[in-house]
Amino acid sequence: MAEIGSAMREMVLETPGWPLQMMGIPVPAIRPEDILIRVDVCAVCRS
Repeated sequence: MAEIGSAMREMVLETPGWPLQMMGIPVPAIRPEDILIRVDVCAVCRS
């Protein structure tokens, strides 16, 4: 199993029509009923 880091990246749309902003956030606490998946690639359609 891969090691889980303490931070992850997210892309945030703060204002419609503006570029997405990359931000770092802490990895959330995982409860027994949760799963955590690693996403390597994601595409966003902005139309």
